[in-house]
Amino acid sequence: TQREMATQISLDARCTSRPSGEAWRQPPPGPIQVAVRSNLNKLTDVDTVRSKAWVSIGLMFYWTDSRLIGWTGDLPPELWGPTCWFFNALTDLVQVQQDFDLDQPETGRMRRYVRYMGSIDFALMKLQDFPLDVNAISLTFRTASHWISIDGKKGDLARGRSYSLVPVSNVDEGSLFRMLWGGDLQELTILGASMEVKDLPPSKSGQEVSTLCVQFHVSRNIWYFGWKVLCPIYLLLLLTMCVFVLEVEACADRLSLIITLFLASFAMLYVVEQHLPKTNFLTVIDKVVSLSTVVLVCAAGAVCLIYLMRPSWGPELANQ
Repeated sequence: TQREMATQISLDARCTSRPSGEAWRQPPPGPIQVAVRSNLNKLTDVDTVRSKAWVSIGLMFYWTDSRLIGWTGDLPPELWGPTCWFFNALTDLVQVQQDFDLDQPETGRMRRYVRYMGSIDFALMKLQDFPLDVNAISLTFRTASHWISIDGKKGDLARGRSYSLVPVSNVDEGSLFRMLWGGDLQELTILGASMEVKDLPPSKSGQEVSTLCVQFHVSRNIWYFGWKVLCPIYLLLLLTMCVFVLEVEACADRLSLIITLFLASFAMLYVVEQHLPKTNFLTVIDKVVSLSTVVLVCAAGAVCLIYLMRPSWGPELANQ
């Protein structure tokens, strides 16, 4: 039919205008939007004290390359494709290029999957409400129009921007976040995830950088610290009341018991410090421990006062 002939002529024209060799390393013509989504494969070894963790995360990129409409066969090894660099990753980062495919030949829709594995350094958590705090572990990716071809050659733009990042919105290209792991963390619970894409102002040299921030929102496992710290503290306070069971004349025994409980309560501060960085403020749990020591001091003061007032009050009233 005439429509089929026109389509074939259009495809033939594209084939004759397609680049070859090194020309494939250039981005496709026109403004390019690169849709991105993430797969969290694993998040572990979250260290609140050192603000570090180990993560395995994958980014899937989708974009349209009009030069590949109607393409058949293997893709050119020099073919351009977008990528990002993991900004807050440490030196043990491993970056693996897993997929680079023509997803829809009829439209030239491309996809690539990059997996990042290694340690990260995240921002210091807000710990004023510890252990009732809610924080975010941020994974920051950046691109200055960074690209990497199928054969592994890399590059970026010194000036301008060749593509923009946007979160995936096409349902056929998958959900924005996927958890490919059970989500179990010591001390923490993952509440959810969010993604933010931001285009930074051009630098003095004219380079334009975009950032992709994937945040995992976490809360502290209150039961972990409840059983480990709070429960012993409350039991120590309960034991403090036991000193008043002893006779008033046994002042030395009373004070000995209070001092022992005071030392045990003070030791709880060192237990808490193992889970926190050095701060210039008191957390909620610090205040609870400090209050328990104040109660113990008040109990010691009461024991001494009752012992001193015993001659005036009489043994019966003092014991009451």
